[in-house]
Amino acid sequence: MLSSIFKSFDSLSLVMKFVEKTYPFPNIDSTELFEKLNYSSSDILLYDTRQSTEFEMSHIKDAIFIDTQMQADEFLEAHEKNFENKILVFYCSVGQRSSQFISSVHDLCLDKGAGGLYNLRGGIFKWYNDGYPVYNNESKTDAIHPYNEFWGNFVEPRQIK
Repeated sequence: MLSSIFKSFDSLSLVMKFVEKTYPFPNIDSTELFEKLNYSSSDILLYDTRQSTEFEMSHIKDAIFIDTQMQADEFLEAHEKNFENKILVFYCSVGQRSSQFISSVHDLCLDKGAGGLYNLRGGIFKWYNDGYPVYNNESKTDAIHPYNEFWGNFVEPRQIK
């Protein structure tokens, strides 16, 4: 019943607005990210903040999996050598977990030379719904991890084009 109520609204848009209001960090939309990845991918570091099972099923090409249980200092130790003048883009399913992670590392990353930190607006679900490609470890795929039954309602089914 609840999922059908949410489906009657543009519920992913509502979630996106909630996330942006709760975590006032810069966002990048899927179209802008897709264009930047195609034309200046060397300027961007893309971090996937979902669970490993979600990442293994599919992710945005060249994304780096990070465990969101990782402390900020551990993240810096593992990744700061690559930050210099790079744009760091974080994503999860809808933007909540990635925004939470950004809040824990934002200032530290900027202090270490990152050119900016962004959350992917609407996460991989919006990216996927907008028709952009996702990959597993072998190739392009049409599979996307729903996170759970409720959140999976925000994913629009599709076939590889």
